[in-house]
Amino acid sequence: MEPELRRTLWSLTAFAKMKRQVLVCEPAASSLRDFKPDSLFYVNQEFALVKAGKVQKRGKVNLIGRLQLTTEKTKEEDNEGIIALRVLRTQEAIVKIMKMRKRITNAALQTELVEILKNMFIPPKKMIKEQIEWLIENKYMKRDDKNINTFIYLA
Repeated sequence: MEPELRRTLWSLTAFAKMKRQVLVCEPAASSLRDFKPDSLFYVNQEFALVKAGKVQKRGKVNLIGRLQLTTEKTKEEDNEGIIALRVLRTQEAIVKIMKMRKRITNAALQTELVEILKNMFIPPKKMIKEQIEWLIENKYMKRDDKNINTFIYLA
């Protein structure tokens, strides 16, 4: 059983602040590690919120602090996916600008690039520079021989 699932189930079967739990586990578990693949979980039909010794007809149970819905590994994978997509979008926009202009200065290219991408994200200067270098290495564009701050479209 996944650690995240174990923590979630534990918070629903053994929430310390509640007298009656949301879920009931069979066989009864005294810790996270007691859950087995064949453990059965049932909705507790006798579940109720108790305030000041009185059973409430309705109310809220705040378990969000107890549940970790995303782990660091998942966040890292998501971030890597987002960065990869941004890299592709940046390359795509640079090629689009270069196709239209054929020849452009570095400052004008960066200005247009930010203008195109601003609705999705603002590309960092470092990313722009890396993608321009990648496009030059892969023969999509080159620097002008007379002015290194000017790019010429090749592909």
